[in-house]
Amino acid sequence: MKIAVGLFYLECDTFNYDLVTADQFTYVEGNQVLDYINVGDYLRSEGIEIVPTIMASALPAGRLRKADFLFFENRIIDILEKNRDVDGVFLHLHGSMEVEGIGSGDLHLLKAIRHVLGFDIPVGIVLDAHANNDPSIAEYANIIRGYHTIPHIDQPEAELEIVKDVVELAREGENVTPCISIIPAIVSGEKGLTSTYPLKDLMQIVNEYEAMDEIMSASIFMGEPWGDSPNSHMSVVVVPSRQKYSAFARKACNDLWKKVFAHVRDFSFEVPVLKPDEVIKQAVDKDVRPVFISDAGDNTTGGAMGHGTEMLRSILASDLKGKKVLITPILDPVAFETCYKLNDGDYVELSVGTDRDEMSKAVKIKGRIKSHGELLGYLNCLDVATGYCVTLELSENIDLMLSGIPTSLITYNHFVRANVRMEDYDIIILKQGYLFAQLRPYAKAAFMALSKGATYLMVEDLEYKRLARPIYPFDPVVFPEKE
Repeated sequence: MKIAVGLFYLECDTFNYDLVTADQFTYVEGNQVLDYINVGDYLRSEGIEIVPTIMASALPAGRLRKADFLFFENRIIDILEKNRDVDGVFLHLHGSMEVEGIGSGDLHLLKAIRHVLGFDIPVGIVLDAHANNDPSIAEYANIIRGYHTIPHIDQPEAELEIVKDVVELAREGENVTPCISIIPAIVSGEKGLTSTYPLKDLMQIVNEYEAMDEIMSASIFMGEPWGDSPNSHMSVVVVPSRQKYSAFARKACNDLWKKVFAHVRDFSFEVPVLKPDEVIKQAVDKDVRPVFISDAGDNTTGGAMGHGTEMLRSILASDLKGKKVLITPILDPVAFETCYKLNDGDYVELSVGTDRDEMSKAVKIKGRIKSHGELLGYLNCLDVATGYCVTLELSENIDLMLSGIPTSLITYNHFVRANVRMEDYDIIILKQGYLFAQLRPYAKAAFMALSKGATYLMVEDLEYKRLARPIYPFDPVVFPEKE
């Protein structure tokens, strides 16, 4: 038996006006692919020949440039063309990849795969819980499963579960068709966490479904709210374990749809959300450390640009009462290059901010170069160096990090490799929304700043143009009654 495997992952925020290019991806081919996905040991233990395609993973950002998408897609298709005898395909995708001039890159790729391999073999895909699913995706993938955690910590388990399902279907020579139901709603991405109501309760229902013999997998997709496309919405998917259970799965999918849709208005923010000056004041008044503040409107893990200076401006204008503050990397290639060429201890005076818009308004600063460091990657690439950063000491109380690429410090090791000590600070400003799971054990308190940017938290105030209407919260919709 031969199974093709791969990962092609990008979450796209269409309010980020920069196109993503191939050089922003961590990319490998061949056997190195197996170093980045968690299926190799299982497949080898089953005596299955592995056909690696590609591993391409990037930090969330804007739409992917068409030519670069086609480069990655063609590499996958070229490998499959040479291995038409594969018995199944496993892919880890995001589900919210928007491509210039194409639309859903995930759907386009699945169609291309079926064009080459036909519809007789199983194709299983793992998607992010924030996937924006086109309803026709169920025509091209036999198994569709999202992560069951937000913040996400179960990607390895999800990968392993789906590749096992692909192997099982391939051995039995049977295919199944997923059931998908679209929920006409957009919810801010920072409102749906699996540790809080209502998603915590809803995921318990999902787990109960997956324990049933008739169901192979079940998923709730919160959607990527900052993707302005006809596919931007919530959805649920239920996959039957065998085709004979399709009617059972359809009923389960309808029931899950009704339960999730009925609770859409109940989703709320986990932590206080305040304007930048207000959130800084509250953080300063906390008698614990560290306090994390998410620069939520410029959340690079949700696809924003990372160039926002609003929090820097607010920090400089605030009474910090002796508290030590770290502002994690602001994207400014010019300022970064100027500082990175200097030595630790050198003094510098320059502007920080790209001045491309009101959010990136330039700020004049003076400081001393404190340290140089590395930036680490994102999904399945958390130990891979993707770029560099430099930290400046602006005053006794304020350290500022600069980078030449969008980034976010999402694990303790990200801080270590960036050459800054988390322990040295009372308040840490992050280019995130909800606090990443790997940082939560260190947080003594957390806030989200209602800053402006491509991931502005109040989605109802954004100017969407391409949504499938009607959709909540922009239009009247009829909600099912709660049971």
